[in-house]
Amino acid sequence: MVLIMHRNIVSTLIFLLGEFLTKRRHDRIPLKLTIEYSITVKKQSAVKNILLTGIVKDVSAGGVGLITEYPLIQGNMIRIKSSAPEVPKYGVVRWVNREGEFYRVGLRSCSHCGEY
Repeated sequence: MVLIMHRNIVSTLIFLLGEFLTKRRHDRIPLKLTIEYSITVKKQSAVKNILLTGIVKDVSAGGVGLITEYPLIQGNMIRIKSSAPEVPKYGVVRWVNREGEFYRVGLRSCSHCGEY
């Protein structure tokens, strides 16, 4: 009896932990929108602006899900060129997952970043 109660408590705790870890702050809205974006990179002593393309997969009040061929890294600041009002103009890379030959990127909206 005690063993069964212990298993139920452990199962409940695991379930609740999973719910907590996967819960997002903002609801995602699916989207499929090709965009241009730019990043500034430093190569040796030169600073370059690189213009790239990607696909916005989803948006929320807190950020954007992006698919790109370019290997962005966490902390990169990007400028998004899009006339869609739901897509922010600036973002900071929060995470990157490689998916085959593409990268799935999580961007945090950064409207206060301004020009960089």
